[in-house]
Amino acid sequence: MPNQEYIFAILGIATTSTIILLSFAFMVKTRRIKQLNLNIFNLRKSLEEMDEQAKLIVRTDLELNKTHEELDKRINCLFALQRISHDLSRTLDQEEIFLRLSPERLQEIGFSKAIIFENDAAPGALKHQIGFSEEELLLIKNEFSRKNILRIIKEANRAVSSIPGEGAENNETAKTILNITKLDSFVIAPILKKDGFYGLLLLGNASRETPLTEGDEELASILSTQIG
Repeated sequence: MPNQEYIFAILGIATTSTIILLSFAFMVKTRRIKQLNLNIFNLRKSLEEMDEQAKLIVRTDLELNKTHEELDKRINCLFALQRISHDLSRTLDQEEIFLRLSPERLQEIGFSKAIIFENDAAPGALKHQIGFSEEELLLIKNEFSRKNILRIIKEANRAVSSIPGEGAENNETAKTILNITKLDSFVIAPILKKDGFYGLLLLGNASRETPLTEGDEELASILSTQIG
């Protein structure tokens, strides 16, 4: 029969072995948990990167769509300008030239309202208009005269619009014109003849459905040249 010391020795060895095995199992499990946490971290990081890439793809796609829409608009406007130019070339009468700018042609270049002012005969003399009421025209004419809008456009010698970010002076002029005309957006360009400044061409929209681009300023400048 084994003595007591032998039994204690066996139990000690068994206990030590159990502790070693448990410690080893704990170490393995701890390493496994660390590896799983690392995998989870890497997976989360990959998902975040994929999310950023997805956002970048969406932003790029939206920018491309916007660029494509602006390009389509630009091409359509150029064709419309060509048709307007053809209409204007069929007469040499200045009054008839103004009337050739019809509501239909105006819509083709992306605007719903227009005013042509003459500066020479009487400052702010109305030559042609589309989309404004008599009351609106009277108010605009009086306020343009009071605020010296024709002189400002003459001195600027280029198109001015409601597109933000063109300088403090232009922004103030744009705010003034928006307040006077009650338009949501506009482009205003000087009409020049061989003997100098003739007047101005105002193109505008009352709704936000058609946002302006820098191409609209160029368009207004081309049209004002054709009218002049």
